[in-house]
Amino acid sequence: MQKLPLLKLLAIASFGFALTLFTNTLDPALYGFKVLQLAPQNPNTLLGFSTAAGSLLVLLMGPLVGLLSDRTRSPLGRRLPYFIAGVPLMIAGLLLVGLAPSVAAFVLGVLLWRFGDNIIFAPWEALYADRVPAAQRGLASGLKSLTEILAVLVGRLAAGELMAAVPLHGQVALLAAMAVPSLGLLLALLFTWLVMRDEPFEQGEPVREPLLNTYIDSFRFDWRTQHAFRWWFLNRFLFWVAFVTLSQFLLLFVVGVVGLPEADAQRYLARLSIVLGGAILAVAVPSGRLADRIGRAPVVIAACLMAAAGTLLVLVVRDLNWLMVAAGLIGCGAGIYLSANFAQLTDIVPKPEAGRYIGLAGIAGAAGGTLARLLGGLLIDPLNQLTPAGTLGYLTLYGVAALLFVAAAWVASFTTKEV
Repeated sequence: MQKLPLLKLLAIASFGFALTLFTNTLDPALYGFKVLQLAPQNPNTLLGFSTAAGSLLVLLMGPLVGLLSDRTRSPLGRRLPYFIAGVPLMIAGLLLVGLAPSVAAFVLGVLLWRFGDNIIFAPWEALYADRVPAAQRGLASGLKSLTEILAVLVGRLAAGELMAAVPLHGQVALLAAMAVPSLGLLLALLFTWLVMRDEPFEQGEPVREPLLNTYIDSFRFDWRTQHAFRWWFLNRFLFWVAFVTLSQFLLLFVVGVVGLPEADAQRYLARLSIVLGGAILAVAVPSGRLADRIGRAPVVIAACLMAAAGTLLVLVVRDLNWLMVAAGLIGCGAGIYLSANFAQLTDIVPKPEAGRYIGLAGIAGAAGGTLARLLGGLLIDPLNQLTPAGTLGYLTLYGVAALLFVAAAWVASFTTKEV
């Protein structure tokens, strides 16, 4: 396999930028605004359960979509048709979330955009296994992380400022906040299509089995023999439970524990995202190159421990400047982790089934995210009500997150490159 020029690596990574921009517009700014509007007495419960329902779609859809894309035969190849199908569904779901007049409409919007996202995700990540040679995968993974963290910066900063302006400018600010990620998705689709169009479109083996059998086959995996993937999966699950626990409820944490009004909290999180994203940007590409040199596992272990240290700092400080320091530590840990962990995955997955295996890998993040959101939905509001300060739920959940980062570091020590 020939090395890819930088433009083509960036074309593949552009969907990572668009998907991450989309997610970070919704979470925490738009989600936080809507749950406080629709369920002011129990915002964490609504946020936790609605987003957990969206995460369950990944568990149900990821491997199947990956397998179907592996076997797709079309004039546009195996992967691109799924990008074209998913983009309009994501935009429609975003609009429904933002304009939802009721809890039911809000939940439906969450499910719709996550459905579209799941159509895109496994086929997109499979492009790395399809097109990127092994010698470039650390670099490609670093560029992927770099573009995704740029999207975190842009998404959280733009969404935070625009949502904070809603009390003054009303629907205009809300619509502007939703327009930014929608435009990002459309541009990424166009960029990927144009830049990669001179590549030979690989065709998959057609699906010859009944759909139910195909669906069941998409989840099959021998846990006893594929040791590297098994340990990778558990490491990703633990890290993702911890990371989603921190990020999903962050706006409500700043309102409930630090004590900022919602508009001020939106602006503070926008600035916090600059620190978080800047830290990840600083380490994303170098950590990918480092993982190419010394191996993936040592880099992943260091990343998990760094994120744990940042989480412990969040638990003990209330000063806004010290929270920025904690965000920097967590951001460095996350940036290093994302680069090295994804490079591990592209080493491990068998290329003929890359889409299916990446769909299976997505279950680790989806299950971790689902558990984190369910824990938040179940624990935060009830535990907060047990103490006069109303902070016990947040502190308990964030303490669990610190422990899970440490557990992820331990599990990473068992992950090797060999399948």
